[in-house]
Amino acid sequence: MSRSSLAYPYEPAQLPQMDIGLSREYGGALRRLAAFEELLRKAAAIDGRASALAYDGLTKGALLPPSATSALSGKIESQPAREQ
Repeated sequence: MSRSSLAYPYEPAQLPQMDIGLSREYGGALRRLAAFEELLRKAAAIDGRASALAYDGLTKGALLPPSATSALSGKIESQPAREQ
């Protein structure tokens, strides 16, 4: 596969010449940064789905708002979903 056919999110970085140990440290730091970025992407996707589920639950009666939940004798109990 040629380099031109690969998708790079950023322009290739030009790193200064350094010894192999320091180069490995940079490589590790860049890999951790890429992994962190991927986790943030996944968290954003989960947030979107969780928000949509919460909206659905509230609007369809499957979830109670916090004030109604706390009014139930101080306990949070799961409520059966109402029939549609």
